[in-house]
Amino acid sequence: MEIPGEKSLQFKYIMPAVAWAMVIFIASSIQGTSLPDLGKWSADKLIHSGVFGILAVFSFIAFRHYGAVKSKSLRWGWTMSFIFCIMYAASDEIHQMYVPNRASEMLDFLADSIGIVVVHVYTLVFRLKA
Repeated sequence: MEIPGEKSLQFKYIMPAVAWAMVIFIASSIQGTSLPDLGKWSADKLIHSGVFGILAVFSFIAFRHYGAVKSKSLRWGWTMSFIFCIMYAASDEIHQMYVPNRASEMLDFLADSIGIVVVHVYTLVFRLKA
């Protein structure tokens, strides 16, 4: 049985995550970098954490609302969002191996993961209590 407006509800909550994932893909497709190298934990790593933290927020909202429509638990939405974000971060680093003048770095993946974990821990502590 279809819930009235279910498709528009899903679109409304899924689109920000899809759009942000596209922004990440496009940004990581640009050849080279304009950020100066300031060491291992430069502004670049903070940007990585922030960008993937935002993806974690959008994907958590999308999976949470999708799960509510499909009678899944909030924890299901959290788990699916976490898995999606980690896999997307890994695929982003693999993608960068094939972009000229870009490098795939384990520290970038670690920075991405930190942003993802921070958001998901926050949602676990503050959103899943209710």
